[in-house]
Amino acid sequence: MSAIGVALASRIAALAANGRAADGDVLLDVDAAAALLGVSADWLYRRPHLPFRRKIGGKVKFSHDGIQQWQKHDHHGI
Repeated sequence: MSAIGVALASRIAALAANGRAADGDVLLDVDAAAALLGVSADWLYRRPHLPFRRKIGGKVKFSHDGIQQWQKHDHHGI
């Protein structure tokens, strides 16, 4: 696993401790989601229609499971 992969896995594990959705999914902040997708945070913010985007209170979070499903079924390599 690359250094980026290790860092991302560590970040996701840390978020899992306090960022779990009711269904057990991990909700990522914009930086972790952007790293997972290989895009910028700005790219994510400019696409409010993404199916894995969640608005919770005033914060935007991104479903880890949703991102994986989206990549698997629709958008390899964005």
